[in-house]
Amino acid sequence: MLAEGCFRKWLFPNYYVEIYFLKDIFLLFIYLFAIKYEFFLKKRLEKILIALAALVSLWGLIGYIIDGHSIAAYFLGLRSYWIFLPIAFIIANIFEADDLIKFIKINFYIIIPYFFLILLQTYSPESSIINSGYNSVVLAPHRPTGFFTFTTQNTFFIIFLSVLFYMYILYIKTLSIKNYIFIFLVNFFLISTLILLKSRTVYIYYLFIWGFSFLSLFYLSDNKLKIKKILIILVFIPLLFLLSTKIFSVEYKFSTVRFNTDNSDELNVVKYYQDKRHSSNEESRNYSNYYNKVEDFCQNQSSFCRVIDSLFFVSEIKKSSFFGHGIGAGSSTVATFLNKKKLYLGENESQRIVQELGYVVGVVINILKYLVIFFLFLFFFKKKKNIPALVPLLIFISVALILGNITYSATFTSYIFWLCLGFLLSFFYTNKI
Repeated sequence: MLAEGCFRKWLFPNYYVEIYFLKDIFLLFIYLFAIKYEFFLKKRLEKILIALAALVSLWGLIGYIIDGHSIAAYFLGLRSYWIFLPIAFIIANIFEADDLIKFIKINFYIIIPYFFLILLQTYSPESSIINSGYNSVVLAPHRPTGFFTFTTQNTFFIIFLSVLFYMYILYIKTLSIKNYIFIFLVNFFLISTLILLKSRTVYIYYLFIWGFSFLSLFYLSDNKLKIKKILIILVFIPLLFLLSTKIFSVEYKFSTVRFNTDNSDELNVVKYYQDKRHSSNEESRNYSNYYNKVEDFCQNQSSFCRVIDSLFFVSEIKKSSFFGHGIGAGSSTVATFLNKKKLYLGENESQRIVQELGYVVGVVINILKYLVIFFLFLFFFKKKKNIPALVPLLIFISVALILGNITYSATFTSYIFWLCLGFLLSFFYTNKI
């Protein structure tokens, strides 16, 4: 996935569309290989979920037929939803503790050189090749994109590295001077990179991961090790964060001033009460009061309201039809293929799913996402071995299910969700991690 970004951005920008689909060939080979050697579709859970995905996919075909769109658009929609799904089950069947720790350490070697790449992009002109790529394929070069062509993918790459970093801290059994130095260095470069991204989303994810990683330490039985790790997470990491904010104060300020700057009138939760207020029935008075309260709150706390808005799919029920527009109809590739405006079915995943799959199936899928989180937590805390080390994975998966755009495009953003789910499932499968 990292190589794909480099190819599209710097090496073969004239073929960036073809490169985007090139990974499909490699994934098909991996999936066929996995089926042949029984690394996939060998457990009941996998068969049930694949069957559910198939049923949703068949339902999602109806919307395309009604709207008169081609079968090619339908397959592009399927691709956006499910292309990385088998990755989770393959990882779950082949990964054990040693494999995961090796994978984490390999990724640590990326952090320091990646920091210098982001630093170079930050202080280079937007029009430079390092930022815009050849032929200016990058759409928002004012924010560093790293190896990628979109800032969102780069943001989620740093979130992913943060998950791995906290997993390492929570997993490690001893803390020597060498370990301390390594952790502090990696953390300084990771947090500095995070600040240089000038993103708001990265802070939300990082705060959840940091907070729940700290709480997970209370599961440790070794009190001496527990105190050491509490000091790292609760004292040293915040101090390193403050140090990075002072060094990169301009970039940090760029992010902080963007908080609570959203236009509240564009949020669906505000529009919902606004529409109710203008209705002709007697309840409009009550909705008018609700609207005033919601609007006032969202004007002052628009970033928090934006999070709430991601969960608010009720407003889409009346706008949608029974069958919807079809699975993945609002995804980036389908919208481009159909010459539609980007995000024409909604920016938030929960709202877009209702538009794509209809006001019955779409709502059911959204509710199922919350049930998945519930059962993940339920099974997770039944497993008593190495619970703290897996908390960052569980939190990332949960937040991504609620706030992320997993089905919007077949990019790194979707890939790391299914990859992390695979890591967590491997724990359920073997109880060795």
